Amino acid sequence: LLQRDSFITHNLVLQVVSHQGCRSRPRKVLTVTQQTSTMSKVIAVAGYGPGISHGVARAFGKNGFKVALLARNAAKLEGYVQELRREGIEAAAFPVDLHDLSQLEKTFSAINSTLGPVTVLHWNVYTHVLKPVLEQTPEELTTQYQGLAAFVRAVQLAVPQLEGQAKAAILVTGGGFSQSDIEGVQQFVAMVNANTAASISAAKHNLVANLRHSLQPKGIRVAEVMVTQVVKGTAFDNGPGGLEAGAIAELFWKQYSDDDAALQFCVKI
Repeated sequence: LLQRDSFITHNLVLQVVSHQGCRSRPRKVLTVTQQTSTMSKVIAVAGYGPGISHGVARAFGKNGFKVALLARNAAKLEGYVQELRREGIEAAAFPVDLHDLSQLEKTFSAINSTLGPVTVLHWNVYTHVLKPVLEQTPEELTTQYQGLAAFVRAVQLAVPQLEGQAKAAILVTGGGFSQSDIEGVQQFVAMVNANTAASISAAKHNLVANLRHSLQPKGIRVAEVMVTQVVKGTAFDNGPGGLEAGAIAELFWKQYSDDDAALQFCVKI
């Protein structure tokens, strides 16, 4: 289970122009300001780990959100919960296999019962097999593409909780491999046998665009941050360069909180 397809995409691929529908952002750090609210909000962070998702939890937690942490490893989740609590952020762990659709309904119900209804869903789930697509087994293919079905099911379950809440949103971590119309990216994808990951990433990007329009009448904001470089501190960080998870998290906060920023459903960093 991997967090991001951007780990393979090094700088030569990442200097290409922005993908249609995704606006590139300048490399500057945004500041998350402390805000207070008379009513607690809940962010469910699905696909939790030490990188982007942990940064998002901290960014939203510092702005008054309770945080629900969703991933498979209960022990690791509990460690993150304790870390967030030391920072004054209310958090709870919900161990779940996010590729098992049968577990999702129980998980969203548990979040509602424990913390309250979800206001923001952050989808950061990713699975990946680095192997030529024509050599992958049916089981390997099914496991990877199951992630798309899980994303849709999570949205289905979240929407009833999101509806009626002020500034409800679905935020998605996207990857640079979704840029199927950029030749240099796709050559690199083929070279590192990430064909399946690229097709799944592109499909997710299209889903986000479609959901943006279908959920807008319900008052639910849908946005994506397309991460096109290695994220520091993750399992795929081999040292040089890369993006700070905190900077990506702050961009997610801006997409959520800034009405002008939300006009562009996808931004690229």
